[in-house]
Amino acid sequence: MAKRVLASILTIWIITGLIIVLGGCQQMDGTTQSSFLQQGSSVQTPPNPSGSQASESMSSKAPSETTAACASMAEKEAAAPDIEGTKKAIALVNGLERVLYLVLPDNPYGLAENTIAGEYKHEVMMGEIRTGGVTLAAPVADAYLQKALAAMPPEKPQWLLTLPLDLSDCLSLRPIRIDLSAKPFIDRPYYIRVSADQEELGVVNILGKQHQVEIGSFNMYGLSYVISNVSLNSRRIIEGEEMAFLFVIVNFAQVPATGASYTFGDRIGLTTEPVLAGLTSVRGPLSVHDYDCILKVSGCPVFLMANR
Repeated sequence: MAKRVLASILTIWIITGLIIVLGGCQQMDGTTQSSFLQQGSSVQTPPNPSGSQASESMSSKAPSETTAACASMAEKEAAAPDIEGTKKAIALVNGLERVLYLVLPDNPYGLAENTIAGEYKHEVMMGEIRTGGVTLAAPVADAYLQKALAAMPPEKPQWLLTLPLDLSDCLSLRPIRIDLSAKPFIDRPYYIRVSADQEELGVVNILGKQHQVEIGSFNMYGLSYVISNVSLNSRRIIEGEEMAFLFVIVNFAQVPATGASYTFGDRIGLTTEPVLAGLTSVRGPLSVHDYDCILKVSGCPVFLMANR
């Protein structure tokens, strides 16, 4: 019952509430849904607690993307940030050469030596800038997340966003684009939007293990939302509990079963479409997002690798 009410509230709120809040001066993007929808023999690899597979071929690239794609593996390895307790290694996995992070014997994550702790993807764009991106296994991402949260000034809202797509699923050098948008609802910076150029990627739970995950559907666009039980039952964002109000909107290839139990890093489903993620109360109002709300390592945005 709560989910049906929430779906109705969200649909009405998104269609009409946003326009009212914005004083009627902002218009829904005319492209709406269509705009939203647009955005091998492998060597043996060490045990991987996170990662998966996808499919699609290379697509055409703009000049900046071509430059990024044509970087040598040595250049990519040099550009990859260091991750504590790991070493970098180049390996062929699922037909694609990758820069992997392999766990060292002495690591703070409790992972076995040579476990894959993450992967660097050179072809990640944040806005118009190529930053590269790292996809980290849940124990590694959580360690960086907790450290970053602890270092935040107390006057700032205590939350950061680990991006909920598993880039280790990529089977091509297509660019991953991060922008500030709430499309298809409205073209304003009310979420972080991640587009993978039709690569089929895992959608990963970014809510902490202490939170019960709630999955429901909007009454429009065929989209689903992933939120916490705390968010579902709260009228506003609770100060000091911001991490319970992370909000993901996704067009799943197949809507996952509701009622399942998910912990941080568990795969919820698959998508080929852009994903929205951010902080919001289900009853509004929306807040403006910027790139500072994304967890980063040496300027590289952090994505979450699915648990195996």
